[in-house]
Amino acid sequence: MRQVIRNAKFVSGQRRDIVVEQGEIVEVSTEYQGEGQTITIPENAYVSAGWIDLHTHAFPKYRPYGAEADEIGWNTGVTTVVDAGTVGANDIGEFHAYAQKRKSRVLSF
Repeated sequence: MRQVIRNAKFVSGQRRDIVVEQGEIVEVSTEYQGEGQTITIPENAYVSAGWIDLHTHAFPKYRPYGAEADEIGWNTGVTTVVDAGTVGANDIGEFHAYAQKRKSRVLSF
């Protein structure tokens, strides 16, 4: 499926159309003329690459310290979260299985 983010505002202030196919950017142009599902974003919003949070507690097994990875990741625009110590050697297998089922990319120190 081809998607087109129209008139996206970059940090430089420039506006471009971003063409995405199967999750990958395939073209950035001043005025894309091809087909695709149009994605509309608010006029004052910027477009950026996915954010990475390098210090999270993304393993909900140990509440109240550990949080649901997608709540602190994907749902807030963060594509990758790194657990900074919630999980230890005894739970790494369970953590890995948990991480594989999230939309967010979940890593651990």
